[in-house]
Amino acid sequence: MNIAPLYLILIFLGTLVSIIFMPDNPHPAGALVFPGSILSCSLILIIFIEFIRKGIRGIIRTQFILLFGIIYWVLSDVIQGLYPVHAEKDVINYTFIAIGLFAGCVILGSSVSTRLLPRSIYRIAYIEPRSRQLFNLIVICFLLGIFYYAYKSNFDITLMINGLTKGRFAAPWSRGRFGGWDTFIEHLSYFSYLLPVLTVWLVYINKSWLNVKVFIAVLLTLTMILFIGQAGSRSNVGAMVGSGLLFWVLIHIRKITITKILIIATVVISLLYTLNFMLEVRNTGVENLDNIEQKQGISTIHVDDNFLRIVQTIKYFPEYKDYAGMQWIIYALVRPVPRVFWPDKPDSSGVEINAVVQSYGASLSSSILGESYGAFGWFGIIGTGLFFGLLGSATNRILLLPGQKSAALIYSLCTMALFLGLRSLINLVLMTYPILALWFLTVIFRRQLFRQKTNVQNTSINQLQQSH
Repeated sequence: MNIAPLYLILIFLGTLVSIIFMPDNPHPAGALVFPGSILSCSLILIIFIEFIRKGIRGIIRTQFILLFGIIYWVLSDVIQGLYPVHAEKDVINYTFIAIGLFAGCVILGSSVSTRLLPRSIYRIAYIEPRSRQLFNLIVICFLLGIFYYAYKSNFDITLMINGLTKGRFAAPWSRGRFGGWDTFIEHLSYFSYLLPVLTVWLVYINKSWLNVKVFIAVLLTLTMILFIGQAGSRSNVGAMVGSGLLFWVLIHIRKITITKILIIATVVISLLYTLNFMLEVRNTGVENLDNIEQKQGISTIHVDDNFLRIVQTIKYFPEYKDYAGMQWIIYALVRPVPRVFWPDKPDSSGVEINAVVQSYGASLSSSILGESYGAFGWFGIIGTGLFFGLLGSATNRILLLPGQKSAALIYSLCTMALFLGLRSLINLVLMTYPILALWFLTVIFRRQLFRQKTNVQNTSINQLQQSH
């Protein structure tokens, strides 16, 4: 039974009611808590209905994780009243409409059967590594991931350890906005993004945490999370841990108990506060830990000023600046090309609003909603929402493949890439790197990782892509 129309109605009503209850003076901090909570509750209600219908198996589908992502990336700061929003009431109303419209398009797009993902992604769902092979992959991913940090530290372990205590711009591996020829080496760090899911799989195969291989794998994973987190990459750390957690849920889906639900909740809450702590110390480093008492503190979960930036984007485009158009998409797509090979590569997406808020030299996130509006206006909101929904539909189909654990692994990586992509189109592009890294490993170690015959794989994939 397709109940997508019901979900669309709930989103419409949530958006409408939030606008109706918009205060006459929406500017002060906390003024938008109630309307923001109404819109958030409409999205949560959809997730709750799906939970009643299908249990946890239902709500971990990509489109519902994306609905949670909209709350997290855009509305969480609003419902906590963390900052004032200085803009006309009409512009704020338009922002709520944009959020509701994007969420509705995600649901609509996810209800359409599609084959957007390439066959090579589906084929990864057939790997069947044994414990030893999986451990070898973990070690390889760690060595490739840590190489950039070691190289930039002249392979001095003491310097690497000290770098972890520094602010994100003071460590040996920090760089400016544009990288040089060593960008190739820096991209090797994306192999380490596979460590959480591979470690979870290793634990599952060994059926115990009390194992030397498991202990080493956990240690290597935590080490890489520290290095990636030191650079202030909160979203990347969240994606790493999130993919591992989602994979853990999927492989235990038939044995989810109250205890495991409490474990999941504890990990999620701990992760949110850890990311908040990273925000507090990323500029000064943990060596100046005492200074964080002078800042906002860690009593709230601050994500980004995305809602405020969306408001400013809607106000700015196209009244003061023309829509960026394809420049936004081209800038994101050519991001993987090293500037050393293309010195004149585009250095702007065209949707930046730094000039509006007079914050030159800073990177201001406005989420995928703000970016798509700055590029194409309302058509950008609609098109990007449908695109994310279609990608979600294609990702959901991965779980229909015969390979249970490997399908769950690639599903987790793809879903978290889309979740992080809600923050920015650049983030969506960058989070395809770990998936490409996994594909590369499956090509290199094909004989060790694949046990099923290729013709069986192709038959299953063809049947999946032709089914509706």
